[in-house]
Amino acid sequence: MGPLTNKVAIVTGSSAGIGRAIAERLAQEGATVVVNYGKNAVKAKAVVAGIESKVGKAVAAQADMSKIADARRVVREPVERFRRLDNLVNNAGMAIFKPLLETTEQEFDQIFALNA
Repeated sequence: MGPLTNKVAIVTGSSAGIGRAIAERLAQEGATVVVNYGKNAVKAKAVVAGIESKVGKAVAAQADMSKIADARRVVREPVERFRRLDNLVNNAGMAIFKPLLETTEQEFDQIFALNA
């Protein structure tokens, strides 16, 4: 039993990279982890399977965190399912690596909506 036993955590953008590492660490500490992903269900399910294979608890939850309705849903559903939410790690983010003057208004809006 770890210090987060019986706690529920959401990690946005946790199907890969830093978010995945955070989700796995929270699970090691005993938390039930909601693995949020935007597009890649296969990667998210692999994170869940990896956590569960080490006696952790996890579920995948699709949500585009740049959309308010999705963000509300990804919080509401675990609260309804597990009757609590103890930790929220806002990890989802994106970047477009090109000069600012070449960035379209749509790209800027997409980056801002997700990151802010």
